[in-house]
Amino acid sequence: MGRGGRSSFYFLDEFGVMPRAGQVRAAVADNSKTVLFASTATGPDTEFYKLVHDDNIPHFRISWQDDPRKSPEWRDNYLRMNGPMITAREVDIDYSGGANDVIIPNDWIRAAINLEFPTGKNSTIVAGFDVADSGDNESVLVIRKGPSVIALEAWRGRDPVASAGIVAERARGANVSAVRFDNIGVGAGVTGAFGSRSDLRFAPVGVNTGMPATNTCYADATDRQARSRFANLKAELWWNLRLRFWNSYRYLQGEQIDLDDCISIPNDAKLISQLCMPKIQTNERGLLKVESKDSLRRRGVASPDRADALVLAFADSVSGTYTTVAVHGQNISSYDHIQKTRSAIEGNNGRGREQLQRR
Repeated sequence: MGRGGRSSFYFLDEFGVMPRAGQVRAAVADNSKTVLFASTATGPDTEFYKLVHDDNIPHFRISWQDDPRKSPEWRDNYLRMNGPMITAREVDIDYSGGANDVIIPNDWIRAAINLEFPTGKNSTIVAGFDVADSGDNESVLVIRKGPSVIALEAWRGRDPVASAGIVAERARGANVSAVRFDNIGVGAGVTGAFGSRSDLRFAPVGVNTGMPATNTCYADATDRQARSRFANLKAELWWNLRLRFWNSYRYLQGEQIDLDDCISIPNDAKLISQLCMPKIQTNERGLLKVESKDSLRRRGVASPDRADALVLAFADSVSGTYTTVAVHGQNISSYDHIQKTRSAIEGNNGRGREQLQRR
């Protein structure tokens, strides 16, 4: 293929399932100045997936929603006939392939895209910041007002200190009250950068996602604390986000849901793709964990930087308010229990602050 002379234009249809796609791509590389790769969504182990997620290659999407012959009723009928996995891959451009072990199902994510809520709900503005070094990964800032994401910005090529300066500027302009960021690894530089500034108008909240899960009880398992369900805080925070997407999905189905416990996200192709990528797994103790970045990398999946920033933006259980997500009309929070523990320990002759932090 591509060896028989020069062409003005080369079109490769269904490239995602083409045999020996890597060899084909190399063969046509010098055959034409213009090559168009087209396909339905395929998994991260394919050449097409790598092309779609390569920022140096222009790409665009054509959805069933762009086809005037098709309607939401058409999709619902397709779903009934073919099931969620085929629908996710063939219709919804879901690069996870509709796998059953994803943390957040594709239908739930779709329900939250540009979801509009009535005014007058929670107006607190907070942000999540996923920091990268000066390599290929993105630094991402996600700003939310109540349940709705109002801004998402990503950049590359800045060191953590420079990125912290960008975040401080954006947060000031958006009247952000708190910025949550992962403070281990590369994030340690952000801690120092924020700590050296006297002009911050927000509370910087460092989050170590490798720490144990909290004592929070979520309403999908009211009799179990998070630390008995999740391997670490990262898994708990991803699950918290999962519940928000579930609530948004149920809200669109007509159920009575507290909108403060929902989520609305922008129609950002990278964010949507990344939310579908990490798998939910279990460790040797049977606790839920999120697939590691090393495991993602072995599958050919880049770091889900935008999704991680979104997780931090909605990480209410580490903000000091211990807010939880309501499901089935319930709102279970460990705040009262923690407040009582705080009073008991801090009243113990000044001893126990270290115990309180551990708890």
